[in-house]
Parts: sequence; structure tokens; C-alpha cells
Amino acid sequence: MTSRPVILVLGPTATGKSDLAAEIARRVGGEIVSADAFAVYRGLDIGTAKPSAEIRAEIPHHLIDVAEPAEPFSAGRWAEEARRAVEGIERRGRVPIVAGGSHFYVRALLSGLPGGAIAAPALRRYLGAGWSEAARVSRKRMLDLLDPSYGARVPAGDTARLSRALEIILSTGRRVSDREPASPGLPGRSLLRLALLFPREDIYTRIQRRVRAMWMSGWPREVENLLAAGVPPDAPAFRAIGYAELVRRAEGSLSDEDAFGRTVTRTRALAKRQQTWLASEPDLEVLDFDAAVRRARAFVAGAVA
Repeated sequence: MTSRPVILVLGPTATGKSDLAAEIARRVGGEIVSADAFAVYRGLDIGTAKPSAEIRAEIPHHLIDVAEPAEPFSAGRWAEEARRAVEGIERRGRVPIVAGGSHFYVRALLSGLPGGAIAAPALRRYLGAGWSEAARVSRKRMLDLLDPSYGARVPAGDTARLSRALEIILSTGRRVSDREPASPGLPGRSLLRLALLFPREDIYTRIQRRVRAMWMSGWPREVENLLAAGVPPDAPAFRAIGYAELVRRAEGSLSDEDAFGRTVTRTRALAKRQQTWLASEPDLEVLDFDAAVRRARAFVAGAVA
């Protein structure tokens, strides 16, 4: 019986998700939907590790360069546009491959987000900061108390969903579990979840090398050019790891060494959070590169048989 296959390529930063997604796309006739919260912004090329122009000419990519740096871009908007991209890929008879490290965005696509626009910037900044172990435990208890039904579905390590849920509850006085999803997610598909995972120390080594390569490729100059073009220092795009540090470097409040070191440190912390997310991802298959490609080919062949 024919079903609609969708492949998810997940994993911590610097583990080769883009390369794997591209190779799978070549083998199964796929198109890629980028699940990177900051690759949506035009001009943020080096620091978001966007695929090269040659790769994007060979393999269609979606949700890259769709917003200006000063433009807010939420997970809800991304999920809605990603869903339309998936449907368009399917209409063309090709296979959607959703690839990236913004796992909250991926879950928003698969499950939908609570409906209704909520915007409480000050509260969001407060909830998004200071995620110590004690903060995770106390905020998880708060969510469990205020909305037991939704809290039961959110692990303490899922800081993005904890923050969003508490923002909704404290802003509106309504439980998240009482709100209908803003979008239907991706019903009626067969999903394959793949990840390339490495030992943490190997990831840290890859991050160090990757940030150094980005630096040498002109990342500081990219940020300087964006600022010179009129992008404000507090633009949403500049919340991205590395860009925030390079803005401060351009303003003179961080040295080159400090900007580089903080970028590496924050990227390592991101990779750790991503690994925590992946631990709760259902049906995740952790494979090496070649095995993942073979698995994807077999999955698509079985889905359309």
C-alpha cells in the first residue's frame, strides 16, 4: 500500500546533517526543507553553514533565505511554511527531507503548536535565560502544576517547550492543553527519523574546527557588512550563536579572542541541549553515514511499493 514518506535528518550541530540530507536527496529523488531557525535569514550565510550555491542548484532547498534579518520569524510561521513546502514537494512526486538542528521547529511541524499569537517579549527573554539544572526542575514543576496534561508530555530537558508553555500560560491565564494546534502537522505520512551521533568530545572537536573555519572564511566580515547595510544590532537574526558575539566584536565590546571563545562555548552548550532533545525523540535511528543512506533508500522503496 502506497504511503507518503518523509525523512527527518536530525542531530547535534557539526555532525554532518546537511551532507547526509543532500546524499539522501540524490539517492531517493528528494528535496530538502531546512529546519534551521536562522538559515531563514538572508545574509546569514557563513555562520549558519548554509549549503553552497552549487548544492542548492543541484538539489532544491526550502526555508532558506525567506526573511530579512530584522524580521521576526517564529516556530509557528516556520512550521506553516514548512508544511506547505512538504506538500509542494509531494505534488511534484518527490520525497521531502526535513534536515536541521532546530528540533523545536521540527516538533512544531509534526505536532502543530498551540493556536493563537502570543507575544510577550520580556517574559520570553526571562524564560529563555538561566537554564540551570535547578531552573529546569523548578519550571518543570511549575508547568506540571499549572497544566498537568501538557506537562506530562514535556520532559524537563525540553527547555524550548517548557519556555513556550509557561509563556502561554502566564500571558493568557489559559492552559496549553486547552488550546487547539494552529496547524494540523503532517498527518498521513510515514516518517523515518535519522541521526548521525558522535561521542560528545568528538562533537566538541568538530565544533572547534568548524568555528575556526567559519572565522577564516570571513564570518566577522559578513557581520560587519550586515551592520553597514543597516541591519540593527538587536535584529532577531543576530540572536544566533556567533552572530551576537560578532556584533559585540564589531561594536568594540568584545575582542577577537573573546568573541571566538564565547562562540565555541555557546555552540558546545547548544550541542549538549540538542543531544538532550534527541534522547526523547521517538523512533530515532542512529546510524553512520553510509548506513543512513541505505536505510533511507529502503524506507522510500518500501513506502511506495
